[in-house]
Amino acid sequence: CKDKGYIDGNSDGTFNAERYIKREEMAKFLCNVAGLKEVTSPSAKFADDASISNWAKGFVYAASEAGLMNGVGGNKFAPKSTTPRCQAAAALVRYTESK
Repeated sequence: CKDKGYIDGNSDGTFNAERYIKREEMAKFLCNVAGLKEVTSPSAKFADDASISNWAKGFVYAASEAGLMNGVGGNKFAPKSTTPRCQAAAALVRYTESK
């Protein structure tokens, strides 16, 4: 995945494959795999938009608008929360069904 450009390492050059993936990181991964462009003007913002990292906002909204990822309730995305296996699996199923 890294050699295809789907995922990046950390800014310090490490990869840290054993760490859990955050929801905003999952959004970027899904967008890269699906070939989705970042959304710069989302049709609606999440209530916790201010907590989404600047580098991730376009990916979060692209994944959301494409139906690959949903909020967690209360119109929140919870970008810093880790992605449980069930959420990752659901996102991957949505992606494969959209093809």
